[in-house]
Amino acid sequence: TPDDLLLTLYSEGEGERGVVFVHGMAENWYTNPIFKFRSYLTRLGLNFASFDNRGADIIKMFREGSGGWRILGTALERFEDCVLDIKAVLDALDWKEYVLMGHSTGCHKAVYYHVTQEDPRVKALVLLSPSDDRNVWLDMMGADRYFSLLKAKLEGNKDELFPEIYKETGWYLSYDRFLSIMDPSRPEGNIFDYTKVPMPYISKIKVPTLFLFPEEDEFSVRVFREKKKALERSYKGPYMEVDEIEGADHMFSGKEGLMALRVAQFLSRVFS
Repeated sequence: TPDDLLLTLYSEGEGERGVVFVHGMAENWYTNPIFKFRSYLTRLGLNFASFDNRGADIIKMFREGSGGWRILGTALERFEDCVLDIKAVLDALDWKEYVLMGHSTGCHKAVYYHVTQEDPRVKALVLLSPSDDRNVWLDMMGADRYFSLLKAKLEGNKDELFPEIYKETGWYLSYDRFLSIMDPSRPEGNIFDYTKVPMPYISKIKVPTLFLFPEEDEFSVRVFREKKKALERSYKGPYMEVDEIEGADHMFSGKEGLMALRVAQFLSRVFS
């Protein structure tokens, strides 16, 4: 990456067009179900790639090009640095056309890269389980507890782990990582806020996009029709599909094949 981080990258295929998968929080390049079902995409003649972004696992040691080590992972990453990871991967693969496919927080990263970088090589987005993390967490902890947590650490190192967050949510996060999710003025807490219509980042998407939701998403406080309506009122790009996989959870457990088939159907229409 431009800031000297070495990322694990897996790729297959020898064509000039392919799908790059961007994983979510506490995941890595191979744990998401889409990796096991990537043949649904390669059968279309698409290349496939998956990589460890700097939010891989919860806490992870990354090697630096200079020979040193850096501690990152979901708990400590800076969300906005996702653009460094994605650009480095696209440059390394050197394909002519890309589909960015995100899952969960990976959806936020894919959208953020597309909207802020305006990379002409990105021809479509596939967004799996795009979660409104801020409102999910707000619903989970309650407004009073949320504001008390904000006041709990006004001094000290913002990049240190914040024990109170683990007690409340079961997640290890630095204080700044917590604010990245919960502060509506920051990109991560704003991209998939379905209560803000039109959604500012969604309205800036300029490529065909699939929004694919699991019916029984445990990381959702909105029903499908509400999310679909918000997206339809926000998206201004050339072509959009919004769909739901019946009976699926956040990881599409037991429904992975249906998820991969639905993605393949969308991409076959986009590139027909």
